[in-house]
Amino acid sequence: MKTTQQVKAGSSLIIPVKISGIPTPKVDWTLKDEPLSPSTTVVIETTTEGQSTLTLKSLSGQSTGKVKVTATNAAGKAAAEFDVVVRGTDPRVVHRLG
Repeated sequence: MKTTQQVKAGSSLIIPVKISGIPTPKVDWTLKDEPLSPSTTVVIETTTEGQSTLTLKSLSGQSTGKVKVTATNAAGKAAAEFDVVVRGTDPRVVHRLG
């Protein structure tokens, strides 16, 4: 995702990334530099086939920000960041994130 992701408040955002490395990297997701962990609004699925997917549900201006994924193993670390814009139900309301 090279462009800013724009989503409507209350909707979900799915961010899939390919992960590879030997040994298999540990994958961490953050939102506004805060670690994400599974909850009713956060789903993180990482497979042994090299795919990690973050799903954020019920997005709002208060609960979103710059999303970062980091893959770490003995060989090193790689990261990617994603900018997100959440639009309110009123089209004139825009929360700029990141």
